[in-house]
Parts: sequence; C-alpha cells; structure tokens
Amino acid sequence: MSDTSEFWKAVNNFKPVPRIVFEYRAYYEQEVVTQIICDPVDADWPEGDYIVITKQQYSEFHPVNNIVVNRKLVKRINNRTRGVQLELSADGNYTSLSNNIIFVAATGDTYKLKDTQYE
Repeated sequence: MSDTSEFWKAVNNFKPVPRIVFEYRAYYEQEVVTQIICDPVDADWPEGDYIVITKQQYSEFHPVNNIVVNRKLVKRINNRTRGVQLELSADGNYTSLSNNIIFVAATGDTYKLKDTQYE
C-alpha cells in the first residue's frame, strides 16, 4: 500500500470522539450550598439534594453570597453595609426633612428599612 492509500484508509476509518456534555450542580442542605460540582452528565454523581445551575453561576459562585431558595440559586445581599438602607414609605418609622434624607426631623418624609435579604 502506498502512503496515500494508508492516509485515506485512516480517514475513512476515523470515528469522531463523542462530545462531552457537562452539567453543573449545586448541592445543598436546607438553604446552604454545601458543594458545587462540574462533571459529565453521565458521571457518577453524589447523593443528596441538588439543583442544576448554569456555567456562569458555577464560575461566579461564592459560598458566602449564594443560597438556595425555592430550588433556585440566589445571591444573598450582604447586610453589612456602611449605612442603613432606607426606602420612602407612608408607614415608615424614620422621619427626615422633606426631600432630604440626611437630616432627621419631627415632620417630613417617612422611611422604613429596605428588605435586603435577597437580590
């Protein structure tokens, strides 16, 4: 056989490698994520409660900032802010001058604390 025929024999007998499809999972207990794993879909996965997440969620994951709520991965907003987060509210407990939240007053606009548990 010539070199050319060997080449074409190899080309004709080539079997492409199957494409590996990856899955990204976040395992959790209650709402706390215990581990995240990326493996092929047909891998031997650990037992436990998990949700399938996106590649972007997997790459941006940080255990302090993410929790599972209603079987969805959500970002938890850090409540350690430099100041109190308030929002304008008719039934708020905090009163300031009208159109000026900086100064506390007896009458004016009222504010309440923002619900900043989740993003």
